Amino acid sequence: MLGTMFILEGCAFLVNRFFLGNPGGASAAGILSIIAGSFLASFILAVYSGFFVLAAALIVGGVVLARAPIPHPPYPGQPAAPPPFAPSAPSPPYGPAR
Repeated sequence: MLGTMFILEGCAFLVNRFFLGNPGGASAAGILSIIAGSFLASFILAVYSGFFVLAAALIVGGVVLARAPIPHPPYPGQPAAPPPFAPSAPSPPYGPAR
């Protein structure tokens, strides 16, 4: 179960690498997590190499997440900007014209 969790963590690093501010480090953390998860899933390699690769993956992943940009929410009382996909005018009525 632990190996599956680290494989999914590696996939999450690879999917979100462009949003973490350091795509190369996120790719490295993702690949190391997937390798460590596959070693941990096979019980034979877990003791010998899985935990060593896992330590490196956790260190690299921690550095990547510590340096990730943090979005700032608006301050209380400050009106939030509308999302860029919001319509600026009301939509026309649908149906047959009368």
